Amino acid sequence: MNTKSIAFPLFAVAIAILGASSSAQAPDASMYLGSVKLTVGETEQAVIAKLADKYNLQRLQADAMGTVWSVDPKGSGPTLPTLGSVTFSDGQLTDIQRHWGPADQQKGVAFARALHSAVKAVTQDRVQKCDVAADQSADPEVEVASISMACGVKSIRITILRHTHGESAFVDESLSAARTKPESSK
Repeated sequence: MNTKSIAFPLFAVAIAILGASSSAQAPDASMYLGSVKLTVGETEQAVIAKLADKYNLQRLQADAMGTVWSVDPKGSGPTLPTLGSVTFSDGQLTDIQRHWGPADQQKGVAFARALHSAVKAVTQDRVQKCDVAADQSADPEVEVASISMACGVKSIRITILRHTHGESAFVDESLSAARTKPESSK
């Protein structure tokens, strides 16, 4: 199994699943779906016009709860996973979902299960506020990309390592004594 083709797209999925950091930054209400920048609050008519120019659109749901459109590359027909989807309520864009892959869904299952188990262990089946950070470093011999998610005294680290002997990926859970000490004793 080629970890490069699985790990890098799933790396981005992990960030989305784990949520945003608890930093005080204002949330950005825009994101790209393919090459089209969309902003929450745009009208359905404007969004559909922008997307229809470059992508195939299929209405998946239209009821009192809102309208959901699937977005696929032009000429591809429906794909799994799709490029993403957009959701509207009262004619306004309320949700944008971008699928990061992998295109071969079976290759992503083992990683997704490992990530799910690690998050479940760290959060102990409770909703918790967690800090999430992504980092990347490289030199001529080694490239390291990682995601860290700290929830209280426990954390998860997802690491992708590219080196002269190939690539590897890890999902690790840890408990740190440094995070168990009260703030005043640090």
